[in-house]
Amino acid sequence: MNYPHVAGLVDGTRLTILSDAGLTMDGYHWFHVAWRTGSGYEWGGILCSDDTKLNGIFSVCGGR
Repeated sequence: MNYPHVAGLVDGTRLTILSDAGLTMDGYHWFHVAWRTGSGYEWGGILCSDDTKLNGIFSVCGGR
C-alpha cells in the first residue's frame, strides 16, 4: 500500500500464487503473483481459487 499502483488486471485474469507476502489487510493476505505477462502483488480479498479454498483469499470460484 506504500508503493504506487503501476498496473491493473482484468477481472478473471488467471494468476499463479508464488508466495504469501507476509502482510494482511482486513483479514486477507497479500500475495506475490505471476500472470502470463508479468508479476506483482495482489490482495487476497479479491482473489478466488479454482477448486480449493486457500487461506487468505476470498473464495472458491470454480474455475470460471
